[in-house]
Amino acid sequence: MAIEIPVFQLEIWEGLIGKIKHLLKWVSSEDYQVSFRMFNEDVIEKREGQLKLSLDSPNQRIVSLFSGGLDSLTGAYYNFKNGIASNYIGFLNKREEATNQRVLANFYRTKLSTTPEIVLIEKPVEKKLHYTQATRSLLYFTLAVAKAHYNKSNQVNLYENGVLTLNPSLYGRFTTKTTHPKTLFEFNDLLNDLCMNIKIEHLFIYKTKGESINDMDLDFKNVIKDSFTCGAGRSDVLKVHEGQCGVCIPCILRKISMAAYDNEQYDCSYYYDYNAKKFESDVYY
Repeated sequence: MAIEIPVFQLEIWEGLIGKIKHLLKWVSSEDYQVSFRMFNEDVIEKREGQLKLSLDSPNQRIVSLFSGGLDSLTGAYYNFKNGIASNYIGFLNKREEATNQRVLANFYRTKLSTTPEIVLIEKPVEKKLHYTQATRSLLYFTLAVAKAHYNKSNQVNLYENGVLTLNPSLYGRFTTKTTHPKTLFEFNDLLNDLCMNIKIEHLFIYKTKGESINDMDLDFKNVIKDSFTCGAGRSDVLKVHEGQCGVCIPCILRKISMAAYDNEQYDCSYYYDYNAKKFESDVYY
């Protein structure tokens, strides 16, 4: 896969090609051919899906990654509890997930004492040309760093944890390496080489999901049901139901984390709920 990127400081970026390719290989297990050229606004092609964002708001707030998942919600509570003024940035997913993300965004705007700026970006293209989610974390990180830069802030906060951080291989598939310590180290190392005084901080790396969930107050626990964790593919013809499946790895880990501190009452209903038994005859993967 070949990528050519227009930049202002060509010499600096060309000196980082080796590190960038190493990072891409690490998160995706794929080989990318990366090149750079001088940015020239007059000749930039107007392609489908080109993102056009306004990130300039020098309010000196940190930036928090907003996924609409349960970990992201516990992070918003951490900000609330510790009086941290933050902006939030993320991508809108499709259908039911996007609805949940908007519900949580509205909750943040009403609950957090300093009304946050929440940037939720629509998907730029309807259908991918290359089917991978492995590198999406780099896009999240890059947009968050850009937002922090324009905020005149030096910190991006990531709030995710649990065993999936270490990227276990399950049934021949690997999870994204978004929160893996090596991913964050490599990305922050690139920022340092670019002389950007911004760092991605992983504040929950030594906390379990159950601990982070149980720490939340009642108002935040009452919107746990509006967070979306399920990893079942929406395009899978075998996914005939709405909502969260309850049997994929993210759903199972979510259930374990909720049950560890008797917080199941605040959770959503799953297709295979807490007391459900799944038989091999069930047509579901």
